[in-house]
Order: sequence, then structure tokens, then C-alpha cells
Amino acid sequence: MEKLAYLMGSSLPGSDLRAELIGAASAELERAGALDIEIFVDDLEAEQSETLSGNGSDGYLSAVVTVWLESLDDRGALEGPLRELSDRLAVYLVSESIPREYAERSWPEDERSPGVCIVSAFPKPERVDDETFYACWHGSHTPLSLRIHPLTRYVRNAVVRSLTPGAPDYRALVCESVGSFQELADPMIFYGSEEGRRETMEDLLKFADLETMQSVPMSEYLVNPGPWKAWRRNT
Repeated sequence: MEKLAYLMGSSLPGSDLRAELIGAASAELERAGALDIEIFVDDLEAEQSETLSGNGSDGYLSAVVTVWLESLDDRGALEGPLRELSDRLAVYLVSESIPREYAERSWPEDERSPGVCIVSAFPKPERVDDETFYACWHGSHTPLSLRIHPLTRYVRNAVVRSLTPGAPDYRALVCESVGSFQELADPMIFYGSEEGRRETMEDLLKFADLETMQSVPMSEYLVNPGPWKAWRRNT
């Protein structure tokens, strides 16, 4: 099995993009053989989005769709419905880790997951070698994030390679979920303290640059968990 991540830039309003993705597009993806479809959409209301932390977008984070396939060679049928909804589309083969999964899954498929998800994509700075990048990201920052932030779910995708010409040179795609807008909007809740905020930023800058990191709060929709993941999601 292989996991693909589709980063979509779209001029559609967030609510329209969401309706298309969790409706006709996800049905087409399933017919094409996609499993464990996860959809993240920038469809939050403006007044809520303005209160949330984020570094903006370079045009590729209107939505993110991730799927599992038996082989990436079979991806051709997937790109049609997503490309129709996109002004730009970047596709990546990724390696998934889930350091923290939801404690329980009590909501139905196709319904929005509780809370809000911060979706972040970033390249590896030239000043950092591969060994340092992964040692800091996986070995230092992941446990720090799980300790400091009130995360309900943390999905970490390391980019193996890009599958589309001209795609941004991202090396990481991270999806961090919290239980409510208030938890994300209040730094003293999200970071725990000023010391927690300082520690988080100092650690982050060891392997990433804020200027090249794209971070957008999104809604999450878990469409059809694959059979190998159903035990984790209590569906």
C-alpha cells in the first residue's frame, strides 16, 4: 500500500469545494480504488479563521486530500476529479506516521471531525542536512508537540517524492488536530505558557524556516477508513 497526498489550490469558495470533495469527488475516488480518504478543507468561517494561528498559504492549501492505493501506478483515475476542482494541483508520495490517533471515533463517515485541524507544509532548509532534519522533526519536535499542545490527533507525512512537475519542494506535511477553535486561538491553551511557546518556536527553527512554512486551519473529513486502520478509529 502507498499513500498519496494531493495539495489543491482552488478559487472555489470553501463551502462549495467541501461539498464537491465529500460528495461526487470522494465517490469517484472510491470507485477508482482509493482507500482511507481523508479530506482537509479551508472552509472555516472568516471570523473564526481570523482568530486562528497560521502562516498563510502559497496557493496550494485550499484543500488537501490523502488516499491509500495498492500502487501509485494506479493513480491516474484519481487525478481527474481533483484536477477539475483545482487551479493548481501538487501530488506527493508520502510516508505516514500517526504519533497520536483519536482516542475514539464517535462521528459517522463524511461528517466533519470535531474541532479544527492545522495543516502545515514545509521544505527542508538548505542549511539543514537530512539527518538533522529528521532527527529534529521526529525525535525532538514530535514529542515536544505532543507534550505541549492539546492535540487530539497528529498525522505526520514525510514526503518521499513529488509526482507532479513544478510542485513546491515540500518535505513535510503535518496535520495537527485540536478539540476546539478556542484551544487553538488562545496561545496560553495551545502552548500552555509563554515558556512553552518559546520552547516550541526554538525547537521548530532547528529544522524549518517560518518564511517557507505554509500553515492553514482546516476542517477534517474522514471518508472511508481502510480495513487495516478500522481498529484504530473505532468505527
